[in-house]
Amino acid sequence: MSVKNPRVWLFVALTLPTVACGRTPTAPERHGIPQVYLVCTVVSDTATVCRAPIGCALYPCASGTPSDVTQVADWKTDDPTVATVVGPGVVTSVGIGNTVLRVAWKDTSFTTTYFIPIAVFSGTAPLETYEYEGTIYDGGSPPRTPLNGALVEILTGLVAGKQTISGKQPDFVPGATIPLPIAGHYAFFGVPSGIYRLRVSKPGFVTQEVDTKQIVDVVLVPQQ
Repeated sequence: MSVKNPRVWLFVALTLPTVACGRTPTAPERHGIPQVYLVCTVVSDTATVCRAPIGCALYPCASGTPSDVTQVADWKTDDPTVATVVGPGVVTSVGIGNTVLRVAWKDTSFTTTYFIPIAVFSGTAPLETYEYEGTIYDGGSPPRTPLNGALVEILTGLVAGKQTISGKQPDFVPGATIPLPIAGHYAFFGVPSGIYRLRVSKPGFVTQEVDTKQIVDVVLVPQQ
C-alpha cells in the first residue's frame, strides 16, 4: 500500500500517545544529593555526643533516604592522643590539644563526609572550635587604612594568652583552612564558641580593648 501523505501519518503517530493518555507529560522528579553534617553537645567534663543528620541541597531527598545516620556512620579523630571515639558519635577527652572529628556515611552509590575541628583544654570535654578574626585599621589619615604589625591578644577564656600579628599568616591548627596574609587582617583558629576580650596594641598608637563574639574590626588611633 502506498502512503499518499506521509506528513499526516507522522502527525497522527506523534499525537496518539498524548491522546491515549489524556494528559500532558510531567517533568521528572528531582532529588538533592544527600550530605551528612554534625551537631554536637557537651554532656560531661570529658565527653561530647554528636549526631550525624542527613540533609539534601536544592531539592528534597529521595524517598528512603535516612534523616540521621549516627548509628551506622564511620567515626574517627585524626589524633587519638587528644580525643577518641568510644561509640557512635561519642567523643571523649584524652589529652590537651587540637584535632579533627570526622564522620562518613556510605550509601549504595556514594560516600558523604564531614569534619569539624575540635580541641581539648584543661578539664574540658572535646569542644568544637572556630575562627575568630577581623581587621586592624589605622585611624590616622587616610582613614581606615589596613594596619599591619599590630599585636592582638586574647585576654579571657580558655584560650587566654593567644597572640597574633595583623597582616601575618595565622598559626596552623588542625582542620583549619589558613588564609594567605591579608593587609591588616588577624585571625585565631582553634577557639571555642564564646565572647572574648581582645587587646590590640602597636607602638605609636593608643592601645584598645574590645569584646568579640567572632568577628570584630578595630581602629587604632595614633598617639598625639
